[in-house]
Amino acid sequence: MTKLIIAVAGIILLGCVWYQGTFDRTLVNVGLNSKPCIQLYYGQTLCGDQAKDFCRTQYNAQYNGEACDEILGS
Repeated sequence: MTKLIIAVAGIILLGCVWYQGTFDRTLVNVGLNSKPCIQLYYGQTLCGDQAKDFCRTQYNAQYNGEACDEILGS
């Protein structure tokens, strides 16, 4: 019974950490990110508020237009 409680607590903890977006940069490649992410043309990955801020300030239709349109909802 104790092992079950520990397992359930671990799953709940992992779920909470995932929901906060902690693993987004790692999980974006398999599509399991919880927040919207953008992979920039030079390899960097931004997720959540960082991605939104980047798209608002560095929008470039040629390099990141499609991804930023998706993140900003345009």
